[in-house]
Amino acid sequence: PAPGPTPPGVRSFVGVPLAQLVAEFKPHVVHFHWMLWGEDVLDSMHSMGLPVTVRVHTDSTRERLQMYCAHPAVRRVYTYPMDDIRFDFQHDKCSPTPVVVSRPPDSLGVPRDRRLVLRAASLSPRDQHEFVLLARKLPDFQFVICMAENRHIGAQDTINAVFDASLPPIPNLQILWNVSPDEMARWYARAGIYLHTFPAGKIAAMPVSIGQALIAGCYTIVRNQPRLAAMIGNAGATYETYDDAVELIEQTQHWDDARWAAEENAARAEGERYCADQSIRTMVNDWQDCLRS
Repeated sequence: PAPGPTPPGVRSFVGVPLAQLVAEFKPHVVHFHWMLWGEDVLDSMHSMGLPVTVRVHTDSTRERLQMYCAHPAVRRVYTYPMDDIRFDFQHDKCSPTPVVVSRPPDSLGVPRDRRLVLRAASLSPRDQHEFVLLARKLPDFQFVICMAENRHIGAQDTINAVFDASLPPIPNLQILWNVSPDEMARWYARAGIYLHTFPAGKIAAMPVSIGQALIAGCYTIVRNQPRLAAMIGNAGATYETYDDAVELIEQTQHWDDARWAAEENAARAEGERYCADQSIRTMVNDWQDCLRS
């Protein structure tokens, strides 16, 4: 299941066989988010005449990608930009497509807090505990990390690391769990700074939270890793070490209103690339092609 609360209007099923859901809902196209299903499931979809599209993720492997591309049931595989380099693999079925985020409402009525540093994350290991440690180093800033439960390998280790890092208690830190999409939108609107923690040396996909932070106008700070740096483009800043991140956050204390406005405008401009009304168009066109073929 997807981490966190299910958005209104979306039905969610856990532990129900896919074939049972297909029989109940009679879809025309099946879309897999992440390559979790094996070749036997693809064979089943093919036997029922159902075209399949699929989205890769951070933990997808080259071998898994090759298997999906080779299977006759699969019509399109949505990779991320630069995935041809990450996997050292190209295929006609692969379509580089950025992450998709919701455009925030125009009038949330939430004042921007330039001393608020935000992080949104599931329990997949993404150095969440480092965010907690940074709160201890920057007592003049408020830190809020919104954690969404999932069943990712390493989830319990993430919980343990965050808990250990937060002791003794840190007065300027809030740890929130399973925040609703509407409330999460308000946190993005309020935060002056978004800090994306990520392990050094690990290859990222395209974190949704970065796209959400950008379109919300947050000054977005990411690790200096090619894909993450490409995501923020001309907005925000990158860090090599977490000490660098501390310096970047501290520097914002000396910005004037014009600098904050410029950073917010740059973030929103980059975030437009990830808004659903732009980036999902490719998928919708492909699904329509599946219906016509």
